[in-house]
Amino acid sequence: MDSLQLDLICTYKLMTEDEEEEIGIKQMLYQFQLLQAFRMTDYNDSEINNKMQTLYQQLKNVEFVKILIQKNPHTNYFKEEELIFRTLFSYDYFDLFHKCLYYHSKNESVDNAMDLLLEEFNRN
Repeated sequence: MDSLQLDLICTYKLMTEDEEEEIGIKQMLYQFQLLQAFRMTDYNDSEINNKMQTLYQQLKNVEFVKILIQKNPHTNYFKEEELIFRTLFSYDYFDLFHKCLYYHSKNESVDNAMDLLLEEFNRN
């Protein structure tokens, strides 16, 4: 998990888009924070794919990741677990999955963050 910056707080969902000129700011901030988490300054599809693949290989047997893959609503569309894992980096789930990864890296309980993510699964 060294390829990830875990000491950041994802704030993209906290932004408001009340004014017309603010529309799109949440998406832009999400993209920026995703790059920041992967320690990248510019989007590079190949690099981010390689980092996600490596991360999946490191985490695929970790219990909370197995649960998130199993309960992920995208299992209806994807059969390959690595593709389902990648959905955890989507706009809807990234902030909460990042929090799970942070707690896991500190050997702390991921239960609360995982419960929030599972609730988010049920909303989508």
